[in-house]
Amino acid sequence: MKNTQIKGVVACIIIVIISIIITIIAMDNSYYGMAFLGIFSSLSSFIILFLFIGRAKCMAKMLNGSDVIATWQYTERDTINNIKKIKEENKGLFVMAIPVFSLVIIIVALTVGVASEKIGVGFIISIIVIVLNILSFKMYMATEIKEINFNIKVTDLKKSYVYISTSGIYAHGILSVWKGWGSKLMVVHYDRINKALGLTYSYISPFGFARYTINVNIPEDKLYLLDNIRDKFLAYWQE
Repeated sequence: MKNTQIKGVVACIIIVIISIIITIIAMDNSYYGMAFLGIFSSLSSFIILFLFIGRAKCMAKMLNGSDVIATWQYTERDTINNIKKIKEENKGLFVMAIPVFSLVIIIVALTVGVASEKIGVGFIISIIVIVLNILSFKMYMATEIKEINFNIKVTDLKKSYVYISTSGIYAHGILSVWKGWGSKLMVVHYDRINKALGLTYSYISPFGFARYTINVNIPEDKLYLLDNIRDKFLAYWQE
């Protein structure tokens, strides 16, 4: 099992470097609109880079055992059923609409700012949109809208693993973190009838604080882990 967040760290670093290069070239050639877009991209990616670094550290501690409360692996049949369930739960979500919309806003703002020779106006609006995009990205990481496109056929084993730590949970190929960046664990609920564990946490979104719940079914042969999970999350525990 590899740390799935490393790719995000590397991607952000590449985007930051490319954006800085574009900004420098644009400034040298007095392309201020392009320069502002470069600044917007580099600053947003730089901040999101630290979010990915935090997520990568959280998952690294899960994998090396330094911060893991419980871990198990589903059978292939259970993995497929979980993927189908998550796909259905996420149907109809459009959280990526906000970053796209804010990109349109920033292009319009910069065009107007440069055209009116009030570059400061475009810069201020750019900063506002940067913050909006970062919050949108935080919401995206909480809901993992890309999982709508789950392939029902299990092509890798990572979606069968579950790791629960004090900082987050990795389940069904998704990492959810409830420490840092305004996130906080709210409720840990166990349904004894369905043998399902639900972890609800809050996070900052463009609309304020929102909540997201991760549900995992505990296999029969792993029910002995329930006592340790309850002890670690006693302050949030509900049955």
